[in-house]
Amino acid sequence: MAKKYKGKLSFQQLSDGINLCLENAQALVKEARLLLEHQHFARATTLAIVAMEELGKVHILLAMAQIHPKNQKLWSVKWGMFYGHQKKTLSSFIDLIPDSFPVGSRIATSTRFAPEYVSLQEDLRKISLYVDYLAEKQTWVSPLLIKREEASGIVESAEKAVQRLSAIRDTGIFAEKALQIQHEETCFLTENLLKNGQLDLGEARKIAGAAPEAVRRYFCRLLKEADVRFPDDMKINGVNWREFVGIPGTGEKA
Repeated sequence: MAKKYKGKLSFQQLSDGINLCLENAQALVKEARLLLEHQHFARATTLAIVAMEELGKVHILLAMAQIHPKNQKLWSVKWGMFYGHQKKTLSSFIDLIPDSFPVGSRIATSTRFAPEYVSLQEDLRKISLYVDYLAEKQTWVSPLLIKREEASGIVESAEKAVQRLSAIRDTGIFAEKALQIQHEETCFLTENLLKNGQLDLGEARKIAGAAPEAVRRYFCRLLKEADVRFPDDMKINGVNWREFVGIPGTGEKA
C-alpha cells in the first residue's frame, strides 16, 4: 500500500483537490438519491455519509491554505484529519448550519452539536454496511434494518450541504488566486497554533480580536483582485456581503 502523502501543496494543487472532492460529493449524492428511489436504503445512507466526508475534505483543504510558513508541522495535522473518517465528518458539520447564522453562533452551534453528530454519523456509516452485535442491547443490527425515513433524511441533508458548497464554489472563492489571498490575510491565525502542544490563552484572545478585520480584508481583496462574484443575497457573518465589506451598491463588483 502506498504511503499516504503528508507534505505541502501549492495553491493550485489545493484548488484542484477542493474541486475534485466537491465533484465527487455531487456524484455521491446523485447516486444516493438513485439508490433511495430504488429502495436500497442502507447503501443510500452509506453514500450520503461518504458525500459529507468529501465535503469535510474541502474544508480541511481550505484550512491548509491558511498554514503559516513558520508552523509547517500543521501540514501533518491537517493530513491526519483528511484521512480520518470522524475528522472529515466533523469538518463537514458547518455545511448543515444555516448561512444566516453569524460566525459566533455557527461556532457555538458546531461546538455544542458536532460531537454528537459525528458519533451518530460514524455509527450509521458502520450499520449501513455491516452486520454487528450490540452487547449493551444484546441484539444484532443489520443494514437491512435502516428504514426509508431515516435514509431519506440523511440523503436530503447531504444534498443540501452539497448544494451550499457548490454555490460557494461557483463564486470563484476556491480558485488558486483566491486561496493565495486567503493565505496572505489569514495565515497569522495559525502561526502559533499547536506549536507547543496548546494555544496560549493570551494568544487566543489576540487572534480572536484580529480575525474579524482580517476576514473583512480577505473578502475585499477577493472582490478587487480575484475573479470572484458574490450573488446579491449572499451572507457573510449573518449579514449581506456588501454590508460586511462596507461596499454600497446593488450588484456591481467592487
